[in-house]
Amino acid sequence: LDCSFLPIHLFSDRLFAMRIAGLVSVLFPLCLAKDDSIPVIEIRGEGKPMSSAQIRHLDEQANGGPLQIKVERRWKPDSCERTAEKDDWVTFHYKMYLEDGRKVYTTYDKEPITIQLGSEMTIPGLDQGITDSCETEVLRVSVPWRLAQKEDKGSLWKHVPSEEHWLRFDVEVLTVTKFSLADQFKALDRDGDIRITEGDLVAVATELKEKYGKGWRNNEVDNVLAAKYFLRYFDQNNNASIDFAEFQSTIEKDEKEMEMKKSGKLPKGLKRKHGLAWVLDFNNDGVVTDKEIEESAERFEKGLPEKKDEL
Repeated sequence: LDCSFLPIHLFSDRLFAMRIAGLVSVLFPLCLAKDDSIPVIEIRGEGKPMSSAQIRHLDEQANGGPLQIKVERRWKPDSCERTAEKDDWVTFHYKMYLEDGRKVYTTYDKEPITIQLGSEMTIPGLDQGITDSCETEVLRVSVPWRLAQKEDKGSLWKHVPSEEHWLRFDVEVLTVTKFSLADQFKALDRDGDIRITEGDLVAVATELKEKYGKGWRNNEVDNVLAAKYFLRYFDQNNNASIDFAEFQSTIEKDEKEMEMKKSGKLPKGLKRKHGLAWVLDFNNDGVVTDKEIEESAERFEKGLPEKKDEL
């Protein structure tokens, strides 16, 4: 009788064995002396198939806590003057693979993706993985289920599976643009005419939602009312538009006030972000609280008082 060699070592892994669905019977023939009988060892796994949530729970137990991304830097330039940081703009191509190694998406036959790091323009795990990368670097980012979730994925990320235990992204970083107020201004100046108008702001908010799945945290916020509020907040000469000098001086004024309030105890919340969400920090302490988010739709509808200092 010829010997059959089965991957016995796999079944020594408790987690692997528990992933086997339903009633399983596995027979392992063992090679003995030529004239000896061959005993059979039978291993049974009983019970209903495990759910994805149960498998993820076991994975995290085995890991000792929530699973984190894994980054493999496959190629890095000899010279890297500066790595990508939060608020920087990064342009990249990528290929996406499932846990079993199947490639399911690529951007190489499309335009590359450009995102601003830390601004919820992609899934959390990919944002984290690209942070600290160099321009022209090639890296592999493995993302666990919990960091591949995004409430609204928009058209750019709609192909990212929601129930895969692990996703792999092979990323080629093309450019890294350091954050500057000038580039943030350009991102809001949708038509490129060197001034930000209500139409620009509505167009930006619409694109962020439809393309990147990034919307207001309060779903009741109306883009037009939010744009009117933003415009009045920055428009110092009341000409229904914002030039760069107005944009820069308003943010610098807010940052000085935020710095002064750092000495006190700050409330819990999200760190204030550049872009449309800048106006959500209604008291200029650098933190956007749940209460401010909850009140944002009502505040935008009410509009600003005549004097900005009364905020």
